[in-house]
Amino acid sequence: MDSFKALVRQYPVEKITIKQITDGAGVIRPTFYNHFHDKYEVVERVIRTEIVAPMAPLLENDMVDAAVTLMFANVQRERAFYRSVIRMEGQNSCESIIVQCIREALLQFYPEPVRQKKLAARVLKMAHSGQCNYARIMRRGDVVAAYT
Repeated sequence: MDSFKALVRQYPVEKITIKQITDGAGVIRPTFYNHFHDKYEVVERVIRTEIVAPMAPLLENDMVDAAVTLMFANVQRERAFYRSVIRMEGQNSCESIIVQCIREALLQFYPEPVRQKKLAARVLKMAHSGQCNYARIMRRGDVVAAYT
């Protein structure tokens, strides 16, 4: 994943080839395909390990605000990577990957009605503080707004 992240900091995801990823990682193509279906699955794995997994202990303890704050802090720490990834569009958009990963994580800890209520409250709070469109904020490079 480190090889892929380094490439994403230099090139748009759509322009990166599997050969570039495997060359950077020092593995052969079959090894890549033993672990990932395609490069978009690598993006999903990065999101799951760097954003969603660290949130799990907080969500387990009903600390939703702290989990969301941690999510933004982790994105800020790797902002060069996420600035590039957020530009992905279509069925493999970063936004759709993030939403799916977070939704799956929330479903592990909250039944659907509770999850919807908590998420709606947090989104409303974010909207009031100007964070209603995270993808737009990242494209503009206004990452400070994600923390207010």
